[in-house]
Order: sequence, then structure tokens, then C-alpha cells
Amino acid sequence: MGRRRPRERGAATPLINRNAAWVSHPYGISPTPEEGQLAKAWVKDFRGKIAPYATGGVWLNFIGNEGQERTRAAFGNGNYARLALVKRDVDPQNIFQGNQNILPAGSCPVPRSAALGAWVRNDRP
Repeated sequence: MGRRRPRERGAATPLINRNAAWVSHPYGISPTPEEGQLAKAWVKDFRGKIAPYATGGVWLNFIGNEGQERTRAAFGNGNYARLALVKRDVDPQNIFQGNQNILPAGSCPVPRSAALGAWVRNDRP
């Protein structure tokens, strides 16, 4: 839990969910893989119990590689679509991808190794 974030308009920044009254970021750590499974189960249980009180929003710095649905939840559909158009023009091969990757508009996922090979060979479209 922390300080309340300043209110921003939805399109003022690429990220949405700035009007939430509070933020929750449960995580579990443990010294062994077995205990790690217990910690993971505790986190999932906590998220399930708090879900009825949550907005469903996502903050990018709280997630890892959890898929496009979670990334879209952080940006919102409108902002994601706008950023995907930029990505299509700037990085159509999706070379610059990370945990919260925005796919170029009109693309399907390209394996990083294939995209990087095209970049190195300079045979990009």
C-alpha cells in the first residue's frame, strides 16, 4: 500500500488505471521450490479473494510476461491500439520486445530469434 497516485485523464499517458483508490501487489518468496508452490498458491488465493473489490486494472511494473490480455489491461484497448500503430511503423519485426510487449498493429507474434536474425542480416521489409 502506498500514497494515492495523482489523477490523470485516461489518454494523458499511455497507462490507465490511475484513478484506483489503492494498489495491491501480493507476492510470495521461499527458499525451496516446494515452498515456492505454496507461496504461489497463496498469491493466487489472495488475488481471488480480493478480486470482487478490485478494478481489474493492471500496473505494468507489477507483472511479468503474462500475455497480451494483461498488457492490454494495463494500457487499455484504445491506448494499446494507438501504441500498436506506432510499433508497426517503428518496429514492424517486433525486435524490441520485453515482458509487456506491444505487438505491431496487424502482426502476429514473431519468435524473437527470427526477428533478430532479420535485423542482423538487414533483410527487413
